[in-house]
Amino acid sequence: MKRVCMCGKVYGEKGVIANGNVTMGLCLSCFIDWLENFIKHIEAKGDPHNKLPFLRKLLTKKLIERQEGG
Repeated sequence: MKRVCMCGKVYGEKGVIANGNVTMGLCLSCFIDWLENFIKHIEAKGDPHNKLPFLRKLLTKKLIERQEGG
């Protein structure tokens, strides 16, 4: 069974985690969109836990992954 993104795109195989099967998630494009908005939210709100460097690095990795066709 394939995973279905919240946008309707079908991708990948489902995985099994401790308490059940995962069949819904976010495709790479939706995850990047969400991450960009989350970074903007943290920048506007302030970054008391110093998360921004990690989030920016993660965003860069995901953008490279999408560009390479992942």
